[in-house]
Amino acid sequence: MVNRLLELWYSYFKNITIITIIGVISVIFIKKIIGKHMSPKWNYYIWLIILLQILVPLNISFDTNINIYNLVQNTQDKYEIVCYDSDEYYNDDIHNEKESKNILSKEKDNIKFLLFNIWLIGILSISLWFIITKRTINKKDLNEVKRIKTEKFLNQSMHITKYYKTIKLYTNDNIKSPVVFGIIKPTILCPTEIFERFSQKEIVLMFAHELTHLKFKHNFIQSIVLISAVIFWFNPAVWVMFYKMKDDAEIMCDSEVVRKLDNDEKKEYGKLLVNAARLSKTSSFEPSLALLQNKKLLYTRINALLVNKKSNKKIKVMSILTLVLLFIILATGSNKSMDITRNQVVDKIKYINETDKSISTNFYDYGYFIEGIVDVESSAFKIKYIFDDDKLYDIKYYSINKDVNYIDKFKLMFTQF
Repeated sequence: MVNRLLELWYSYFKNITIITIIGVISVIFIKKIIGKHMSPKWNYYIWLIILLQILVPLNISFDTNINIYNLVQNTQDKYEIVCYDSDEYYNDDIHNEKESKNILSKEKDNIKFLLFNIWLIGILSISLWFIITKRTINKKDLNEVKRIKTEKFLNQSMHITKYYKTIKLYTNDNIKSPVVFGIIKPTILCPTEIFERFSQKEIVLMFAHELTHLKFKHNFIQSIVLISAVIFWFNPAVWVMFYKMKDDAEIMCDSEVVRKLDNDEKKEYGKLLVNAARLSKTSSFEPSLALLQNKKLLYTRINALLVNKKSNKKIKVMSILTLVLLFIILATGSNKSMDITRNQVVDKIKYINETDKSISTNFYDYGYFIEGIVDVESSAFKIKYIFDDDKLYDIKYYSINKDVNYIDKFKLMFTQF
């Protein structure tokens, strides 16, 4: 039971790691080519396809062997295929082979158990590091801002964003610019001197930015991505996705806010970003969604404001087609199981016998393996499909005739599923 769970764990993480690496590289490539023609909202949501595959691996099956999983692994890579000479063809010690198989199986299980422990230690270490280095906000350090003081600012911000849910505001000395904090009952944390440091219009625009995060559930989505990054801490592609999504969320909120502003207000918003960057300092508290996360992103965000334009029908159609195509690519074979059953092996043998009359096969079932004599164009072979809990574990074949052409043809016929 434990070994089976380890096998499921290993298979899942291996498959998801391959999918996320290919997916992240694909998204970056797609965004490089057509991202500038797409809306900031599209540039953010395209990442959710990869996140969906991590959380709920989907498998779209077609009658084809073409899928991205096959680009990195196929049946012949999974199973060891050994060719023996003519003496071993006749002298096969079943007991010794079974003993060797059991030893090899235990070694593989031990390696998987070691990897599982390393994975757990990694999760605990990273979680502890986040707790220690990313100082959490203590309720004692928060000062709730009275509604009467913020009502006029929030009302104007809500009018811009069309987000009318009641939200509480708190101030804290460690905060340098407004930030969304929390998931279930989110609040907006502000610098203690926000009302002295920024103008009324700037405060309205800052609140509009944070309310847009709440409107599109960025705080919830980014938390899920962070948890995924911690779980897949060994996979650099997930961390790249996490930080790229943070940046794209900021650009998306900028775009959503400035769409509702006139030209003068857009200039005011751009100045606000510059002003926030000038006033920002390194803080012991680094929120996941803040008006200004880093100064390196400032240029990208201001440039996005300058080229901000509404999507036309052609761009919308292209966006939808690209998202659907990427989803199909990742879903096809993303959860492709390489566990081949005894019935699949038998079906394969029957299929070969029915479709290629030049081949005659005589197979025998010995319990943990199926063995048979195969004649391929007058050349004799013996093949062994070895099973572990009804799953194909290994493939071995024995050849009297050393003709390479026959051997290659034999491998293609009997080892591809």
